[in-house]
Amino acid sequence: MKHFKHKLPKPFLVGMLSLTMLTNTASAVDPVLTDTQLHGVLGVVTNFILDDGAKNYKLSKKTGQTQSYDASGIVVTDGSQKDDGFYQTGVTPNYSRDAGNEIVTDHVTGLQWQDDLAAATVQKPWLTTANYVAPYTDTTGDTVTAYCGNLVLGGFTDWRLPTSKEIIGLSHYGQSSPALDAIFQNVASGYYWTSVTYKLSVIRAWTAYASSGGQSNFNKTNSNYVRCVRAGDAVIPPDFTKTGNIVTDNSTGLQWQDDAVGISMNWQVAIDHCEALNLDGFSDWRLPNLKELASLTDYNTSSPTIESTFQNTVPVSYWSSTTTVSYVAGAWVINFGTGEQANSLKGSSRYVRCVRAGQ
Repeated sequence: MKHFKHKLPKPFLVGMLSLTMLTNTASAVDPVLTDTQLHGVLGVVTNFILDDGAKNYKLSKKTGQTQSYDASGIVVTDGSQKDDGFYQTGVTPNYSRDAGNEIVTDHVTGLQWQDDLAAATVQKPWLTTANYVAPYTDTTGDTVTAYCGNLVLGGFTDWRLPTSKEIIGLSHYGQSSPALDAIFQNVASGYYWTSVTYKLSVIRAWTAYASSGGQSNFNKTNSNYVRCVRAGDAVIPPDFTKTGNIVTDNSTGLQWQDDAVGISMNWQVAIDHCEALNLDGFSDWRLPNLKELASLTDYNTSSPTIESTFQNTVPVSYWSSTTTVSYVAGAWVINFGTGEQANSLKGSSRYVRCVRAGQ
């Protein structure tokens, strides 16, 4: 149960008052409360406690990074480095593979993924040359969208091209080449299309780089790999609120710093800055990992590419606490001018937005 710093919530007070009144009445008439009286009062109290403490948050999956690294890329084992490998926040990934149908199920998101040989060999354009005309959205013909729409795998016919967040959500940042859980058996060392158009240039669309877990965007007539997806949990719309200098993500429960646009700094200073931050009475801030930071992106906007509740954002790169394992002198960043996630030398200067676990 939580410790309440201020006044007790009204449902709790009502329940306690009712319990006191009924107890007093019982002691004057009968020393025992009836079952109906007791259940009625406890229902008020316990329902409040359960509702308050069991919110159905949907946290990002863990990045997969289990080691801590210093600014030079040296592994730190004494717990002094407060990076992604130290905190390891998020939900533990949970996959299973139907070998007969060559489908991988992500039990965290409910999504099912194509994992047959074609997922590592088939390359198609996002648009055909014939349809390469404004508004660049006609995906008929021999395209990745049509390919997924026509796919029959495991008896299912409702396959589609994944969104950028869906396919990037598979990335395992504790390894590279590929940066994907070992349960996937058919992975090309290349770029996989998403269904998301690049906002700054509608002739281009986003891809996910299977080798590193990074992103890039390509002209829609380029040929890239395709991994189709189906089903999954219902999409939860963004739900952010701002109070004071803090933005709360009501879907994940995470709370985000939004007091000012801040200044740029190197990676190690960014980690130390968040650890020392005291904002709106809270001092348990930290530098977010890559998946947490990526959850703020809104690909329907640009400059900045971030959920509109945030009022203080520079459309440039922001540090995550996740080291790039293929190049440990670098760490992952999100460019909130475009939404791209890439790596940057830890000694370079980038902006910072700290996070805390919330209430």
